[in-house]
Amino acid sequence: MKKALQAILFWIYYPVLRVFTWMPLRLQYVLADLLYLLMRITGYRKKVIRSNLKNALPEKTGKERKCIERKFYRHLADSLLESVAQMGFSGKELARRFRFKNPELINSFARQGKSVLLATAHYANWEWFTSFPLISPFKVLAIYKPLRNPFMDKLFVRIRERTGAIACPMEDVVRKIYSFRDQNIPTLTYFIVDQRPLRKSIGYWDIFLHQETPFYLGIEKIARKTNYPVFFMKVDKIKRGTYEAEFILLEEEPSGTLPYEITRRHIRLLENIIREKPELWLWSHRRWKHKRRPEEILPG
Repeated sequence: MKKALQAILFWIYYPVLRVFTWMPLRLQYVLADLLYLLMRITGYRKKVIRSNLKNALPEKTGKERKCIERKFYRHLADSLLESVAQMGFSGKELARRFRFKNPELINSFARQGKSVLLATAHYANWEWFTSFPLISPFKVLAIYKPLRNPFMDKLFVRIRERTGAIACPMEDVVRKIYSFRDQNIPTLTYFIVDQRPLRKSIGYWDIFLHQETPFYLGIEKIARKTNYPVFFMKVDKIKRGTYEAEFILLEEEPSGTLPYEITRRHIRLLENIIREKPELWLWSHRRWKHKRRPEEILPG
């Protein structure tokens, strides 16, 4: 019964999504403007957003936080529409809209037959990175959390994979990495490192944006075990519908690093990026839902 209902919902939504992608992008952004107004009027997750902004950016005045809130809602509306709009993009169009500032820095490792790990965040635009296989010799593994509706999940996997990336569920990532390593195929594995971990999966606590914050240790554990170089991808919004990504090398020899060192580096880097343009981070999710227990240690 549940699966039948999920199928019905999919076949209601899917034609709407297809019609949307056939519209000129200019018209799609008109709908994004309407979505922005709707979210502002209904106060979409307003309590969560305001609480997050107040606790994370105490140095800002109330007026400044209100300004960030307005800009965030506008960017969120764009992001939601853009995640669907890419269904109608050609590879060439997607590559034109999501540019890479220094792709050779990371591609040079693939040419040496080396695999790498890439950290990024829910910042600016993280979905359109799937254009990278168009300009890279890497086999790109994009880690994702499967949706509850298997029909919608299949659709978004297809969207992510249409330019050559491989959508990889979180629980399969290690197996996939080792499988390609055994075949001598260089991979780039793409982690979103600011997700709130499951309570049982918390590996590390740190002060992030003035608050005690839990993190997954997945990328660091894999890096130290495989000695794959670790990069961070900084994404900037140049204008509506146009983004630019820059690759930053965090560590070339992870096996020689101290425990938590790589995690601390990407935390500090992300923190600085968010402070530059706070409206581009995903303030609407409950990042600080978990509270640290006494036995869970903060770094000194």
